[in-house]
Amino acid sequence: MKSRYPFYDRFSLSLYSLFVPLVGLVFPAIAMASLSLYVQRKKIV
Repeated sequence: MKSRYPFYDRFSLSLYSLFVPLVGLVFPAIAMASLSLYVQRKKIV
């Protein structure tokens, strides 16, 4: 079945290709870096 909105399909696929690396790689990297800086600054044992 062919979609009536081919632009929307391409737009949603491009959003998926942007959000998957963002959530999988960039967000955990920012979270780990900020947590390590927080731990080093506060000297939590």
